[in-house]
Amino acid sequence: AAPNPFAPSRERETATIVFSLAQEARVSIVIYDFASRLVRELLSGATFAGGADHRIAWDGRDEGGQSVANGTYFYRIELDTGRQAFGKVVVLD
Repeated sequence: AAPNPFAPSRERETATIVFSLAQEARVSIVIYDFASRLVRELLSGATFAGGADHRIAWDGRDEGGQSVANGTYFYRIELDTGRQAFGKVVVLD
């Protein structure tokens, strides 16, 4: 994710999660807080083409549209094949 850390309140800055796929797949991306609680579901089973980089932005808000607190957040990228990748992003406002 980049930029990392990021400040959502600064000119509506977002963290961009970049991922590549070898072949077309359905993708889900979920953000969790440090206690492993669900913060936001960015994608749920969206189809993306293979052989390309894809970018998904997170605006630092939770499911209810509220700004999250400063801290470390984790994201999980999961494919319909069951493969998963993980990363982290720091909110520092």
